[in-house]
Amino acid sequence: MLYDDERVLAVVRQTTDQSFGQVEMDKPVLQEDVVQSVLRLVARYRQDGFDAVAAMVESNVLADKREEVLEACFNVLQTLLGELYLELLANEGVDIEQDFAAEEGLFLDEVLAAIGSLGSCASPFYLQLTAFDFVQASGLQIARTPGKNVVYFGFALLIAGVFLMFYVPNRWLWCWIDQQEGTGRVLLAGTGNRHQGDFKEEFEHLCGQLDARWKTS
Repeated sequence: MLYDDERVLAVVRQTTDQSFGQVEMDKPVLQEDVVQSVLRLVARYRQDGFDAVAAMVESNVLADKREEVLEACFNVLQTLLGELYLELLANEGVDIEQDFAAEEGLFLDEVLAAIGSLGSCASPFYLQLTAFDFVQASGLQIARTPGKNVVYFGFALLIAGVFLMFYVPNRWLWCWIDQQEGTGRVLLAGTGNRHQGDFKEEFEHLCGQLDARWKTS
């Protein structure tokens, strides 16, 4: 609706008439100048967004008045878009007196920012949604995995291996047997990765058993 020149002109004239009526001013020439000024403002806004409006204010307004005039231009654009938006909602059957929620106002603010940014995108056209068909769907998937039992068995072995790695100590034993002139000598050594005190007792017990068997044999 913002790109519909006839619709925009009608809204601008209606808004201007209301403004002049509120201050009880009857000056057709001045009123027409205001209408044309607003139309030029809208044209710049539609073409290059806020940057074009800011550039227009910067080139035509004194530095100490620019911020005030720029805010006034923004309010005019916001009022115009608000009127167009209310008319659009009314055409869609929305009761704007009761159903106008905070989400509608937030959407209007987002539209104002989006249209104002089109100029930065250098887009030669704009897209408008004319229809929307909402289709609901659900999916069902059935899968068969013949090797799942093997996978589960592998997971069980992996978990058991982790527990064994952390809770079962590793121990190594070395045995050296040397024979010289009809006599033999056995050298036994060992080590463990944890619980060195317990391993020392077990190693001494093992050495005692080996010594007793060696003597009896």
